[in-house]
Amino acid sequence: MRYYASVIASGGFDYPELFRHLKNLPPIAIMPTGRSGSDYLQSLLEGHPNILTFNGHFLWHEQFYGVARSVLLEVQSPVDVVNEFVGLFLYKLVSKYDVQEGKHRLGENRNESLQLDLDEFRSHVLGLIKDQPLNSRNWLLSIYGAYSLCLQRDLTKTKVFLHHPHLETELRLFAEDFPETKVLFTVRDTRASLFSQIDNFRRFYPDTHDSESHLYESLRMNLRGSYMVQDLGLETVSIRLEDLPREDVLRGLCSWMNITWDSSLLSSTWGGLEWHGDSLSKRTPKKNWSQNRTHNDWEKKLTRRDQLLVRACTSARLVHFGYEKQELKKFVSLLTLFVALFPMSLELRYLSPRYIAKSFNLGKIGIIQILESPLFYFKRVKLCLKYILPTFKELKPTLNWIKI
Repeated sequence: MRYYASVIASGGFDYPELFRHLKNLPPIAIMPTGRSGSDYLQSLLEGHPNILTFNGHFLWHEQFYGVARSVLLEVQSPVDVVNEFVGLFLYKLVSKYDVQEGKHRLGENRNESLQLDLDEFRSHVLGLIKDQPLNSRNWLLSIYGAYSLCLQRDLTKTKVFLHHPHLETELRLFAEDFPETKVLFTVRDTRASLFSQIDNFRRFYPDTHDSESHLYESLRMNLRGSYMVQDLGLETVSIRLEDLPREDVLRGLCSWMNITWDSSLLSSTWGGLEWHGDSLSKRTPKKNWSQNRTHNDWEKKLTRRDQLLVRACTSARLVHFGYEKQELKKFVSLLTLFVALFPMSLELRYLSPRYIAKSFNLGKIGIIQILESPLFYFKRVKLCLKYILPTFKELKPTLNWIKI
């Protein structure tokens, strides 16, 4: 366990000056387009001296600022707000509790974890927020600044503020706080991403993520991709998971972010401790880039029918990002309109007596999953038709991407 001791007594901090620096940092939001490596990319960026960030993604508005009792009071008590934040997000500050993200086994020997001095963290947050308007934007900047100070990093060297909203609703709320936000999307072969999202979550959360509704939401997230914020008009760029951690690609990312190159970008870390991937993944990616380092055998695990359906829904995108050489012929896409009406191979399990019996044994949650299956099956069919129909006026995807 790495413990970051307090440094407050060694001279103090000019919090007003530090906050003036923080509020002028250009904001960048990392967003996944499925299971596309957004946490991995953030882990490559988190040790860069020019980047102000936090310990992974978290739903700032949905899980805290929009619901915290100390925040919802007419008159906020900064001490109470900080204490409630520490209580709710202890696992972000003391990572031995963050089992899903694999942060309980950091370090070269997988026997370390991150533990900030919580009193120091509270002191830094209160120092930064003092005399500032108590709003969502300022609280978030103060929390990020305090986290960085606890890691004994130099805030004055930071050039960008990097946040990971993770969900579309969170990104929209973040963009309300930071209208100048630029968005960095991680992308992956849609078929590999969809298979990973369904298979890994089903295995890790068999009671809650093995259902027609989860399949629909996974497919929807993968098909929408960067369409999700097309209406906001934000500057965006994409980076392929398959290209990480190539130095030439990361240098291109540095250019887009207006930061200098740093060798820390080649190492996946949290708080300076080596990260070995989340607990959902079946294997740990190799440290160095190789051609098939993120390959998950989707060609063998997905049936040809499912592959065809997903490809038809994202044909132009797959070609643009270099996953396919040419788009599907129009008559093949038209045939998939008929294919979309029938259950995907991935869905057949939800029709089996064995699955239904297992769900009933889960009680209320399982019964709800069974009852809602027809609705989400209908929504899945409708979703596929929306993306396949030639007459559908498709929004342009985020075509700007950092490529070799």
